[in-house]
Amino acid sequence: MTPSLRLIGKRRFLPLFVTQFLGAFNDNLFKTAMVMLVTYQIYNDPAKEASFNAIAGGIFILPFFLFSALSGQLADSHDKARIIRTVKSAEIVIMICGAAGLLLSSIPVMLAALFAMGVHSTFFGPIKYAILPQHLQHDEVLGGTGMIEAGTYGAILLGTIAGGLIPHDTAAIGVLVIAVIGRIAGAQVPAAPPEPDANVPRIDWHIIRSSITLVSATLHIPRLFLAIAAYPGNRPVTIYHATSAAIPSVSTDRSPSSHGGPDPMKTPVPFQFRSAATAVGSRCCEINLTPAGLQLGGTGRAGNRPILPSR
Repeated sequence: MTPSLRLIGKRRFLPLFVTQFLGAFNDNLFKTAMVMLVTYQIYNDPAKEASFNAIAGGIFILPFFLFSALSGQLADSHDKARIIRTVKSAEIVIMICGAAGLLLSSIPVMLAALFAMGVHSTFFGPIKYAILPQHLQHDEVLGGTGMIEAGTYGAILLGTIAGGLIPHDTAAIGVLVIAVIGRIAGAQVPAAPPEPDANVPRIDWHIIRSSITLVSATLHIPRLFLAIAAYPGNRPVTIYHATSAAIPSVSTDRSPSSHGGPDPMKTPVPFQFRSAATAVGSRCCEINLTPAGLQLGGTGRAGNRPILPSR
């Protein structure tokens, strides 16, 4: 058993892992169930289906642009475990709205819930990585990060498949149940207040100004900027995620005309392979590749980092 797998039995890691896994699963269960409902039962017009898929993807991603800087400030200045509990409580309310949208086949209600889930994910995102150095030993952080990443993409894969397999009314019940379980798991995450010697800046609640300030500060730290903005070969991060977002939309849009009815395999296959490959790559982040100690990059995403000497 690898050291990272041993973390599963530790309270300082397991509740966070379960909370993140269930959150990612729930996001994708709801999104896929919504897209399947709209594509195969509400619309019969391929043009409208394509527009809806694109709009739904944009609505979910929009909060990441709007609130990422604010969410990072909150993670730095408050107890991270308390933020987790607040965010997971909000998820229950959001999923009540989402379940109602699925049961009523109401597109506006479903899109409102989708936007709210994007906000939920935006505020939870910085927590899942920022909390690890506080709860894990220095030599456990890399493996713990890989486990979180593997669990996240495994949950994305399973949630996407489940959303295509089960009826939308069953999905409505499922998202509520999972949200409640996620809140229970989040309550078990140990406290993680700011470090006593941390320089905690005053929170800037202006989302545009705080975003500009964050980007400006990043530009002055070349190593940090390159880590955020580039993958191997200096490929922009935006290309990777834009492609990942576009493939599911295109695949789902073409499915009705290719197969003629709702089929669980219409959930975008390229996206499933990408999620599976990322989960596998995440688990490989601790593997020594040569006696000299070369290992896969520490982000845990397959192919996202060049092979560098371990230090």
